Amino acid sequence: MKKQIKITEQDSYLIFPIQAEQDKTPVLLYIGDTILTEVQIPVGKVENGKYEADYLAAIPICQYTGKMLTLVGNVPEEFMNAVHTDVQVKNSEVKRPHIHFTPQYGWMNDPNGLVYYEGQYHMYFQYNPFDTQWDNMSWGHAVSDDLLHWHQKDTTLLPDEDGMIFSGCGLVNKLGKMNLPEDSLLFFYTAAGGINQISKEKLSVQKMAYSLDKGNTLIKMDKAVVPTICKENRDPKIFWHEETKAYIMCLWLEENDFAILRSVDLENWELSQRLTLQKGFECPDLFQLPVSSGGSKWVFWCADGYYYMGDFDGYQFITDGNRKSAYKTKLPYAAQTISNLDGRVISIPWLRTNGCFKRYRGAMGIPREFSLIEKNGEWYVSQQPIEELIASQNEIAVEKQEKNNWIKLEQNKECAIKIDTILTITEQSILESMEWHIYQNKIVYHPLTGILMVGETVVNIGEGLKDFSIIFDKAMIEITAGCGIIYAVFEAESKEETGDISIKNRYLEQVKVYEIL
Repeated sequence: MKKQIKITEQDSYLIFPIQAEQDKTPVLLYIGDTILTEVQIPVGKVENGKYEADYLAAIPICQYTGKMLTLVGNVPEEFMNAVHTDVQVKNSEVKRPHIHFTPQYGWMNDPNGLVYYEGQYHMYFQYNPFDTQWDNMSWGHAVSDDLLHWHQKDTTLLPDEDGMIFSGCGLVNKLGKMNLPEDSLLFFYTAAGGINQISKEKLSVQKMAYSLDKGNTLIKMDKAVVPTICKENRDPKIFWHEETKAYIMCLWLEENDFAILRSVDLENWELSQRLTLQKGFECPDLFQLPVSSGGSKWVFWCADGYYYMGDFDGYQFITDGNRKSAYKTKLPYAAQTISNLDGRVISIPWLRTNGCFKRYRGAMGIPREFSLIEKNGEWYVSQQPIEELIASQNEIAVEKQEKNNWIKLEQNKECAIKIDTILTITEQSILESMEWHIYQNKIVYHPLTGILMVGETVVNIGEGLKDFSIIFDKAMIEITAGCGIIYAVFEAESKEETGDISIKNRYLEQVKVYEIL
């Protein structure tokens, strides 16, 4: 089946009807005689001569005004007839978390290209607009002024003849490299060859795109900046190392192996180290955190939240040999720190949520500010809520029941809430469990054993913890404890947003409840 559309000035988007999670069919898109992209489209049933859709997915086409667009695919005529152009994407709104970013529609995974520029945070992300399952890896794009409330913009990078668009990073071109202006934004990503049909003869390489319009449009450069080192090498993360006057790229190679590469011009890269990190896997990040007593430590971070402290001289990272884990649950993954934040290290993870609402799947975690905390002679990364979240919270008055020191309140406003709790830990109090009841969700911590229960999920977060911060945002529950060293994320079993909240323990030292607006 073939369809041609002459793109006019009124055509902002090419619109596809999506029946999510059906059998997929490849559809090729051409601009003139040139392949624009190949996408795998889930194609469902035709009923009564109509092709119904769970949602509409869009590709921006403004830049092709006056040209002929051709679609080719083995799809029903009714599907092809339903493909059309429009000035906007007309989907009904669905309920979603308030401060956890979720895509308007489709599948989302790793955060990419996180960069702060001229008062705005840019978050690109691994994106499949055409289904609620992984495929068609592209870069979606969202922006925020406060890291809590995000506005999704047009998809910026689509799969091409070099492969799908896998993870990567962003930075401001402050030194005016690549013959581009100093106010341009640069993005490095993995072109994952061999995954789609139009790139079947190619391997994974590291490529670059740039933006001259504050991140709205990304222009791909033809040449790979780093050719294939290992077959599936991916996920470049780049920063400027002032001491040795070079850009540093961290790259996953294979299994538990990573590479550190150096460049003075962002075009020519030299391998300075290949290192193996126990259980380390993909999405590397390397950053420096200050130590309270003076000096700093370098942290090498991997997708599963495993991190390794050590020294970095601009050429080699030498670990202290200890692997630590930042996550107590499996939902957070592939976190990335934001580029161009002077003096702050803020990280955003992807949350591997199971819930699917026939419209979207996947969420981003609440941004966390990293610092170092010393405990029993060891240094750990603390992941505390960002100061922007603290500034947006309003305290709610709570009622304490004198008889048992419990807290109870009723919340009628639909918004994210935050509960900060401090326990008094003694030989007696450690025997009593701590309970939070948030609407219809039950959270229980046993100080004696270290067991935390959220609904049916049970994890061991450590014994004798006294400080807890719980953020409840529709389907998401984020818990930090132990001065931010403990971090766990859960999907709520009940999606209720209003109702009764109670906190039960006779040894409560302090409880504060906030609305996050």
